[in-house]
Amino acid sequence: MKPEPTAVSTPAVPAPFVCRPMTPADASTMSSLFFESFNAPFFRYAWPPTESGRKWWVEAWSIGYKDDTCRTFIVFDSSIKTEHEPEGKPVAFTRWVIPQQDGNLDRAWPALLEEWDEELMGAFFGGMQRNRAELMGRRPHWSKLHSS
Repeated sequence: MKPEPTAVSTPAVPAPFVCRPMTPADASTMSSLFFESFNAPFFRYAWPPTESGRKWWVEAWSIGYKDDTCRTFIVFDSSIKTEHEPEGKPVAFTRWVIPQQDGNLDRAWPALLEEWDEELMGAFFGGMQRNRAELMGRRPHWSKLHSS
């Protein structure tokens, strides 16, 4: 069951920033934020900001939202509110994968787009998986913030 989307400010998320669990309505915003944030030449080549690429990221965030082992959060700057952004300007997001007893970290992703470089995608995503396996093995790596 997904946590309720309650915004919080804590020492880990200082004001004016607020963090809350993503909702399905946030997928489009997160897709736009991805392209705004990851704009170096490598990312523009790997994931060009095309309409099909934006839809792919919306689908990726939506799949993760439905996965009970994923926790996805979005952060807003509450000092920059508008009529269209009443919570504030979206400035960041994160996804955590809850460790499973069997060490499984497999994630569902949408099918890669034909316009993307398949070899690069394999190296990028496969490289992350290899690095995680090399560094952590099957040990869970998860941190919980505790309130005092």
